[in-house]
Amino acid sequence: MWKKHEMVQHKYEMIDYAAEGGTSLLYEVKLTHGEHALLKVVKSPDTLLNNQIDNEAAILATVKHDRIPKLYDKLTVNQYYKAVVIEKLEAVDLSEIVEKGKKFTWEEILDIAKQLADIIQAFHQNKPAIVIRDIKPSNILLAEDRQVYLVDFGISATVEQAGQVNALGTIGYAAPEQFENGVVDLRSDLFSLGAVLFYLVSNGKNIYASDHEIILRNRLPKTFANIVIKLTATNPDKRFTSIEKVISAFAKVNRPYRERMKELIHSRNR
Repeated sequence: MWKKHEMVQHKYEMIDYAAEGGTSLLYEVKLTHGEHALLKVVKSPDTLLNNQIDNEAAILATVKHDRIPKLYDKLTVNQYYKAVVIEKLEAVDLSEIVEKGKKFTWEEILDIAKQLADIIQAFHQNKPAIVIRDIKPSNILLAEDRQVYLVDFGISATVEQAGQVNALGTIGYAAPEQFENGVVDLRSDLFSLGAVLFYLVSNGKNIYASDHEIILRNRLPKTFANIVIKLTATNPDKRFTSIEKVISAFAKVNRPYRERMKELIHSRNR
């Protein structure tokens, strides 16, 4: 769409094409003061995609958290294509990390879980509360310093709007009720959080794997496995009732007794 070093609306210098998302194209641009950012442009100028970009801009302008991208600008390019200019995060998405063979320890997964829960809490405590609706590995970024970021809020909705929007989301991560009846609430994001954690525990499997409970119990401390199982209950009434209760549950996960004893014996034998 643009050549290198071409100016976009006389404000942003085009650096290079960055990546392709499900509904948008990403370009690296330079801001007027020299900082690099991402220009996110819809792939086609249809109403649905343009509305999603508008929605993402509104969400990023409303929710304040240092682990979501900063919104710099909202614009229309080539007359019909909606776009946003957002912070460029130096991080890699979880799906790419897992596909390259990384196997996370349960301690690393718990750390990611706690950070994600903190981000989700900012949305759920917003006035009005916001259901993210699209928490999945490709939308979760991990930096070299292990900090976790969440991106892509085009289909997020306030709780009041959530029952009136299309059944969008990614199968295997979006809560089943999003597709069954289109009605979602804050507990829908809790399912997605659990599905992402299972993806990490299982080295890339889908939560609907028939042996998912066995995998969780074999690879996680009992208390942590039980949390993920409760998060991913297909019936929302059987999940945690709030992200605050999830955060409290994560705080109670301890190293298994066997691991602590092994470490104690090892330290005594040194």
